[in-house]
Order: sequence, then C-alpha cells, then structure tokens
Amino acid sequence: MSEIIAGVEVPETAAVAEATRLVQKTISPLLYHHSRRVFFFGQIHGHLLGVEPDPELAYLAAMICYAGEYAFGQSSRIGKAAARPETMVDPASSAVMTIHERISL
Repeated sequence: MSEIIAGVEVPETAAVAEATRLVQKTISPLLYHHSRRVFFFGQIHGHLLGVEPDPELAYLAAMICYAGEYAFGQSSRIGKAAARPETMVDPASSAVMTIHERISL
C-alpha cells in the first residue's frame, strides 16, 4: 500500500526502497525525517508552482543529500559544506553509485 502524507505519495520503486534503507542505516532519525520533509514540502511547493518533478528523483535527491555526508565518512566536513558546496558532490555521488550498484535501474 502506498504511503501518502499531505496528499503526496511516496514512490514505490526499488531505488526508493534502497535509498530509504541506506539512509535509515547511516544517518540519525532527525536527519532522516528532515530529508523526508524536504521531499514532501518540495513536492507540495512544486505543485503550487505548476511544476511536476519526477517523484522518484525528487525523493532520491532529498534522501541522499545528508546521507552522502554521513555514509561515506564526510561528516566532519558538513559544516564546511555550506561554505563550499562542491564538497557535497563526492559524497552525494558515492551515495548514488551505491544505490545504483544495489538495484537495477
């Protein structure tokens, strides 16, 4: 059964399931729930603007934003990431590659 919160449906795909499992395993519950809120608010805001982003990609982007920092040993750089956005690229890419390796997209 689909999970629907505030009228927004969480996609039911292998990538979403794997990203959720990976994120729950690697970051704190606080950041996990924050990442989910980013997805829900982003989908609602997009709808209000008349934009319909791909829900799966939006969910994955919201989930890996912080997971990349924590899952791949970059948590000490999280404060510096705000000053240097390029520091987010490598951890986020690593998270995406991990999800790709674990499922067939």
